[in-house]
Amino acid sequence: MPDNDLFFATAAGLSRLLRARKISAVELTRVFLDRLATLGPRYNALAELTPELALRQARRADRILRRSGVASPLMGVPYGAKDLLATKGIPTRWGAPPYRNQVFDYDATVVRRLRDCNAPAGKSISLEALRSALKSQYHATLAMLRSAIRQCPDDLWTSSDGHASPFWLIAYHALFYTHLYLQPNNGVFGPWEHHQRGIQHMDRPPRTKWRPYTKAEVLAYWKVCDSMVDGAVDALNLNAPHSGFSWYKIPKLEHQIVNIRHIQYHEAQLGDRLRSATGAGVGWADARRSTRARTTSRRQHGKRE
Repeated sequence: MPDNDLFFATAAGLSRLLRARKISAVELTRVFLDRLATLGPRYNALAELTPELALRQARRADRILRRSGVASPLMGVPYGAKDLLATKGIPTRWGAPPYRNQVFDYDATVVRRLRDCNAPAGKSISLEALRSALKSQYHATLAMLRSAIRQCPDDLWTSSDGHASPFWLIAYHALFYTHLYLQPNNGVFGPWEHHQRGIQHMDRPPRTKWRPYTKAEVLAYWKVCDSMVDGAVDALNLNAPHSGFSWYKIPKLEHQIVNIRHIQYHEAQLGDRLRSATGAGVGWADARRSTRARTTSRRQHGKRE
């Protein structure tokens, strides 16, 4: 089979070739290692290449396949592990300079299971995979926040009901800081056009001049925040050792995770109030992409709404 066909074959297809002995695990592994060595640097696709480990596992896979032919379906099929996964004795940098010397003395469960299957490993998948994950989780978390806002009854929207802050203010607060922390730093941030100065603070006494935002206004701000996620994450230097905000002494990548957690924290507050008031909470969203990304994917796969 030509190399180009191998690159786009499924794991099941590669497994069939190995069992039919149309290619050996060592040959297959060398094909992919050569591909990674050639194209990996060009696309910044690799965090670490482990050719010796991959070839050692491939030779063992060939011995097992020759001896019995009975083995795991993944036996001899090369794989790449995200640099988020602990790999014993191999640097696991999490795509961030502060962790460039981090080495674990154990394997993550998924890595251990793959090694038990004797799939040749070439540790990879870099910061671009982290960007994709961040975008997905931002969209998913914001989708849950939007559901909470939409489901809020009118009488609950402006009522504190014994709480320190009303529903609308918590929703706005969550969106304001989402917007802020998607920026490279505080200096380039420009607030929403309808922002009322100081209204984002939930730990300060309210000013009488503040006007509560309507649900339609907060949903309009939600749309601004959700639509900016992909471009903002792409523009961030996730390798930066500082967050860009003096009050957060953490690396930029970790700060983005904190930003998502902040949205989730306040969405949970709102969800609990909804459940207490209406008996219905907010549905779970595990992963999302932007509308544009979903549309592009459907077009590429010939799918329609």
